[in-house]
Amino acid sequence: MGARERFLQGQFENAALGRRWVAVAAAVLFSAMFFSSIMLHAQAPANCAPVEAAVKSRALEVAARSIGTEPVLPRIDREEVLPGTCYWQLFVTLPHNRGHAVLYVSPDRHFVSPALWDLTADFEKEDAKLDAQLRTEAAADRPPVSGPETAPLTVVLFSDFECPFCAAFSRTVEQYQKDNPGKLRLIFRNSPLPVHKWAKAAARAGICVAQQSPDAFWQFQDFLFPRQKEITVDNLADLVKQFLPTVPEVHREPYFECMATTYPENRLDLDLAEMRAYRIHSTPTLFINGRRYGGFANAEEFAAAVNANIQAGTAIQAGGGK
Repeated sequence: MGARERFLQGQFENAALGRRWVAVAAAVLFSAMFFSSIMLHAQAPANCAPVEAAVKSRALEVAARSIGTEPVLPRIDREEVLPGTCYWQLFVTLPHNRGHAVLYVSPDRHFVSPALWDLTADFEKEDAKLDAQLRTEAAADRPPVSGPETAPLTVVLFSDFECPFCAAFSRTVEQYQKDNPGKLRLIFRNSPLPVHKWAKAAARAGICVAQQSPDAFWQFQDFLFPRQKEITVDNLADLVKQFLPTVPEVHREPYFECMATTYPENRLDLDLAEMRAYRIHSTPTLFINGRRYGGFANAEEFAAAVNANIQAGTAIQAGGGK
């Protein structure tokens, strides 16, 4: 879990749900009363009164209103007190096959929230742990990678071929790699958003390109991004046919054989699982050495974030890895 958006337990697995509830959580968690309540109950009391039936009913109504499923309410599967506090966790199943979530009820029963941020978290330690986890998963899934494994920075990028901000960010990263050879290793994860019509089809095509030549994948990305405005569901396949002859490493027959199998869909499912696991609701979303970012306005902001992570890594090494 990312340190800055860390759930103590549980996580949302639905994009729409996540967006609506992050706003709710922000309003609640950053109010003075809410944080006062957290600190007041930081020491575990001897007894924590169970959540009253009326409070549970109201919490489910608020949740249904927030995620837009009224009059259908979530179903409580079990409830537990959060260790060390008197916050109660309501483990719920969401309506309409939206997955599962955890609702946190405050001790004074005034607030319900889908997330709590741990004020005592060691951000650097958790970032390093997440970075190692992302690297391990990438080693198993073998997504497209650019840059040496020995680079001091690893960027795991969740991107969408139909996303204009992803196109702009790809140019930023490419320029940084040219200006700073050997400093950055980029790992690409397909994250086609539900609102985009041809992004999934493009992701599958990119997977079959990468199957023959991982390097050609980056050329495929550079081919699609400038053409985003002209690409449609109907003409995407024809445009890919135009791309194939420009890359000698990718042959037509193996490409179309790949597209006719379940391989691209199965491979895309691995990325979509990562997308859900890390609550990716917008693109580009990236992790720089385990630290999460939601994109950058310009190359200067990206360079500043990169330098901050390099300095943090240097400081950790100087301190013996602590």
